[in-house]
Amino acid sequence: MQPLQRRPWTQENRATGKKQKKLLLMDKTVLTCTFLACATAIGISMKPHPTEKMGLEQIRQGKFNQAVITLEEAIKKNGPTCEAYLGLARAYNHMMRYEQGLASADKALQYHQIEPNAWAEHAVANFGLGNYQAALSDAEQALSLDSSNYRAMHVQEKAQSVLAENKPAQ
Repeated sequence: MQPLQRRPWTQENRATGKKQKKLLLMDKTVLTCTFLACATAIGISMKPHPTEKMGLEQIRQGKFNQAVITLEEAIKKNGPTCEAYLGLARAYNHMMRYEQGLASADKALQYHQIEPNAWAEHAVANFGLGNYQAALSDAEQALSLDSSNYRAMHVQEKAQSVLAENKPAQ
């Protein structure tokens, strides 16, 4: 193994070093600009559109039929989002249209697998359809993500109660 030999610092080496520093600075600038552009785009896309906001407000007001119409319009106009499908699931479940609630919760989960409210609405729909074991599993998934999710806690208690009543004696 030969010892490392240092070359004398020449004008050419200095020029190459300065050129490398400029390229490195340019690379950092490009990366920073790219990051900021992506962050801005994500922020804009995550912001609910006015139609979606109106549909979610209609749910809070208990206007479930109108909310379904508004949220479906928002999806057609602005594209699908987790929040829009989550709102649809909640509205359908409140109207006891559980198959549609389940389908909407499924779509919300396609966008955000770790959304506890989507799992809770999935649980509500499954409970309404009589799928008590699935409802319990969904509620437990929601609670594993958010232990204070009231809707999931309620479904979990109801599903456990129904399953306990229907359990055959041993």
